[in-house]
Amino acid sequence: MSSAKALRACTQALVLLNLVFVQMTEAAGLHALIPLYALTLAAPLLQRFAGMRAYLTAWNLLVMGIFGVLIWSVTRGDLGNVLEYGLILAVLCQVHLLNNLRLDQRPDLLFFNAFLIAVVAGYINRGSTFGLLFLAFVPPFIMGLELLAATGNGQEPGPRATGKLLRDGAKRSGALLSLSLLVFVFWPRDFERKAFFHGQLDFTSQDDASASIGFTDMLSHRRRKSAGVDNRPALKVQVLDGQQSQVTSLWRGALLGITEGSGWEPLHPRVLRRSESVEPDWVSIYSGYALRGDAPQPVVQVSVQRLDPATQHAFVPATTYAVKPAEAGDLELQPGGLFGSAGKGALSYELLLDAGPAPEPGGSYEGRVPRALRPYVELPNTRSLDAARLLAEEIVPDLNGTDQYRIVQRVVNHLRDHYSYLPPGSPDAPNSLAEFLDAEGGGHCELFSSALATMLRSMGIPCRIATGYRGDSWDPASGTLTLKMSDAHAWVEVYDPTAGWMSVDPTPAAFLAETKPGLFARAGAAVRSAWNAITGFDEEARAQLFAWARTLPGRGLAGVRSHPLATTGVLALFGSLLVLRRRRRMQDPAPVREYRAALARVKITPLPGETPREILERAGLDELNPASLAHLRSATEAHERERYAGQT
Repeated sequence: MSSAKALRACTQALVLLNLVFVQMTEAAGLHALIPLYALTLAAPLLQRFAGMRAYLTAWNLLVMGIFGVLIWSVTRGDLGNVLEYGLILAVLCQVHLLNNLRLDQRPDLLFFNAFLIAVVAGYINRGSTFGLLFLAFVPPFIMGLELLAATGNGQEPGPRATGKLLRDGAKRSGALLSLSLLVFVFWPRDFERKAFFHGQLDFTSQDDASASIGFTDMLSHRRRKSAGVDNRPALKVQVLDGQQSQVTSLWRGALLGITEGSGWEPLHPRVLRRSESVEPDWVSIYSGYALRGDAPQPVVQVSVQRLDPATQHAFVPATTYAVKPAEAGDLELQPGGLFGSAGKGALSYELLLDAGPAPEPGGSYEGRVPRALRPYVELPNTRSLDAARLLAEEIVPDLNGTDQYRIVQRVVNHLRDHYSYLPPGSPDAPNSLAEFLDAEGGGHCELFSSALATMLRSMGIPCRIATGYRGDSWDPASGTLTLKMSDAHAWVEVYDPTAGWMSVDPTPAAFLAETKPGLFARAGAAVRSAWNAITGFDEEARAQLFAWARTLPGRGLAGVRSHPLATTGVLALFGSLLVLRRRRRMQDPAPVREYRAALARVKITPLPGETPREILERAGLDELNPASLAHLRSATEAHERERYAGQT
């Protein structure tokens, strides 16, 4: 292969991988990238038209048209997606350079753009798939740089020199990857330390709360760092009047109604109704299933102790009718019918809960949502939510005449039947909502609630996400419900035309996580687990590796003693391979063997330090027949070509 073809193959591989990187970031869907894939694969065929004016004119008009569409999308879209548009523009430039830049014009910019796209895409995609693709990105990048350096000053290496450059680039790529692995093993790292300019360059919108398993008033789709099981108590509830069975297991602390595709944030609606008091020291709040003018009957009275020192939220069920703080000023009414406290730490308050039967849901909006509920059906026009929209259309293809409650139940049943539960911080957990829905593997409660809320909103059904705690671990003796930090949960509240706000939990029961996944799911989980073992390598894992290495000689010797025949066979096979490799290395090339045979045929013995040309001149002085002399001359020339090629 010539150096020009090898360099073009390397650049073509880099552009293809750049397209895959951009597709993984969800900056553009597959349907939008198919033309760029086709132009990249057809680049070797299109090069023959690169000198034609009509081709160049059509190509430049196409590029300018796509660039205009990007500018139009930026002006009409969200400025938060500028990074995605930049990636699309960068990969468009890559395809343009691949199809129009000649090798004598030095395609240095293509290599720089390829590395830049890989770095930015790697910051957004931290999963195992990107890691494996980046391993494939390194060899063509290194080999291409070596070929690019060797083709300078108008020189072009021959086929043998090109092969040597490719082999050298492959060796350098392996050395760099091995060095990177050694850095992961031996270099101390602190994954909790924030990077330089963390606040300005953090594109993932992750905060410290997402790194631990517990209550959070913000929801992120990205994979959390595993913090283990936190069994510290977060909330204690004791029944003062009523039955334990009349107390709900869902205790909400925040309501989230705004999404940009990668998570959910609080939406502050107006307070629907609030009276000054129902009796001394009590403040009434209508945040339950329906709005009533009178106090509900029956009522359960409970006392609550908040023990989580990191939050200032007061946790209340959706059926809360009235609240009484232990101290005046401890609680503050927030928009949406929730309570917050003046500070963090321990907090005590009492609640009156509506213990009556829940209203029966029913009815629909017939395509028109009331104005007060429109914030609860808004969805941004981002590609990160396309998977949820498409899945909703498959589950409920026809909305006309379908009762809203049945639509909700159909979507909930689909999520419970097709996806299993994975705890937060699991190495097999997906890293985005689209990845969760496409894989049909598993996810934590935030992904289940996000999927349900997104699908319902795409069908015009008002809903919001609630975060708090879920648990029913009652102590029958003391009548106390203890909720731990690990009981943090997220679910969905749907507004029904008849029943008002209803709590809907799409997360399946924990035992569903025990179901055995399919072959592809297990293979993907194994790859993600292996990649997470590399990227999550910390001090503890390094100590375990060193301990394993220290015990390796002893375990190896014990294995040899227990399996002598197998050890002998392995050693014999290994020795045979070494002998064959040595013989192959010592074997001379065919032109050298042919030259030696020609010398033996004419009975000429080389003198010490005599070159092949000098031997040929000496043979010409001897009385040799013309055929033997011609054969020796031909063998000498082949020998010289072989030696010259080896030197270059």
